[in-house]
Amino acid sequence: MVRPATQFCCGLSLRAGMQVILGVHLLLCLVMLMTSVTVLLFNVNLFDGMPAHSSWSHLLTALSSFWGVFFIVGAFAGIKNRAEPFVRVYLYYFALVSLIDVIFIVSFAVMHLSCSVGGGGSGGNAFGCGVHRVTNVFGAVLGVVIQLYIMWVIWSFCEDMREVGSSAMGLGDLTAHIQDKKRSDDAVLDALGVSSGPYPVDYGSLSGPGVGGGKTIFGGSKPFHEVRYPAGPW
Repeated sequence: MVRPATQFCCGLSLRAGMQVILGVHLLLCLVMLMTSVTVLLFNVNLFDGMPAHSSWSHLLTALSSFWGVFFIVGAFAGIKNRAEPFVRVYLYYFALVSLIDVIFIVSFAVMHLSCSVGGGGSGGNAFGCGVHRVTNVFGAVLGVVIQLYIMWVIWSFCEDMREVGSSAMGLGDLTAHIQDKKRSDDAVLDALGVSSGPYPVDYGSLSGPGVGGGKTIFGGSKPFHEVRYPAGPW
């Protein structure tokens, strides 16, 4: 049984990690959508270095990115309102897109295992071919591992929300409205006329400010009381 993650990238909370994942994914979807639309409508490739693809490939990319924007926005709303189904739907979308990406990455790496690297002889060709294959295999494995890790983090966050409950507050939510509650309590105390003065005032569950300043015994010039016995010189 796979255990849920407790952190993202060994430092961030799952909530912060989900926000990072959604932000990066939203940016990628917008870039891919804009690129595919410009190719389909104006036959202009915004990135000259990218290889040319068929119209069907650009159409599928545009549709996937278009729907991805809606799923990502829904996941953001789910995180804000602690609605686990919205994040769970995004998990299913990300799993489907990741499966397509893995198929594409593996097929790309397999098709480019054959070497056509130029060199200064058979030795140079063999070395360049080896570097070329290792680079392709390493890139394919790294891409698959990154997507699996992101999917694991999203699933862990969904499980955390499901176990805790949609209406429950996390540890980060406990300090989210401290200043608002303090201002509300101060407003109530001001309305009751018990929030001013040097002495604390308790009114039900509301507390006034702490003890204010004081005066020294017998009007001494020292900022503290004399506690030595016998007393020293003033």
